[in-house]
Amino acid sequence: MIKAFAIFYLLLSIPTSLASQGRLLGRVIDAGGSPVAAATVFLTSGAATQAAVSNAQGYYVFLAVPEGAYTLKAQKRGLPKTDPVNVQVAANTTVRRDVTIGAEAVAGPLLAANKPKAEPKQERTVADKPKADNADAAAQAKAAAEAKAKAEADAKAAELARLKEEEELKKAAEEVARLEAEANATNVEQEVNIEGGREAVVKQIIYPEIAVKLKIEGKVVSRVFVDNTGNVLKIEILKGAHELLNEEAVRVLTEETKYRPAVVNGKPVAGAITVPLNFKIGKVTW
Repeated sequence: MIKAFAIFYLLLSIPTSLASQGRLLGRVIDAGGSPVAAATVFLTSGAATQAAVSNAQGYYVFLAVPEGAYTLKAQKRGLPKTDPVNVQVAANTTVRRDVTIGAEAVAGPLLAANKPKAEPKQERTVADKPKADNADAAAQAKAAAEAKAKAEADAKAAELARLKEEEELKKAAEEVARLEAEANATNVEQEVNIEGGREAVVKQIIYPEIAVKLKIEGKVVSRVFVDNTGNVLKIEILKGAHELLNEEAVRVLTEETKYRPAVVNGKPVAGAITVPLNFKIGKVTW
């Protein structure tokens, strides 16, 4: 299930160079409500595709989204894919979409053998009727007070949880903004590189079966942004092909490929690498 919320808390401290763009962010969770880390979130509009990877708390962030209509979906190895949903991004706005991946549990019917037996009703005699109406009123008042106190406590806990989540989202967006700015720096001593080289990427490609049947070919050029530990932050499709090929390229670059971060002043920093993949039936080349 996907929930849509408008976020009005401040993210104005995050710089943006293009006022015509908006932001899209949210959280990836499983059917039980737990955050899903390292899930790939696809944002697509026509031939343009971006992909972000959820962090340890399940948050994903797209900071610079051109105004327009998009489809959004998430996936992670071992979990069912979500169906794409529509999302509209306007200039100078921040939109939130939370994504649930994984099949929701469906409760089965209660077996007759385990069904508790109904207690026989006992007729109340006139002698059983409470005589102390004041005691009943006091008990009812106490129960009402306890219910009110519980409702207030639940509301307070929910508000605290909401504020905490907003703060976590803000931190996630600020961290992505910082790392993207770092990745775009030009003073690196050593660029991002792939462990095992281009062969390590190409050999992991699984040509989509449908694409083979339909004889779909094309070239996908991706810009992969990684943080200072080599983890993927996001992928921009600079030159896209068919959606099936775009998604396979992103899958391999996020799930199957390991990166060494860029180096500045002898220290690992965020960086980016461009990866061209030429999909031909029977063979994929760099």
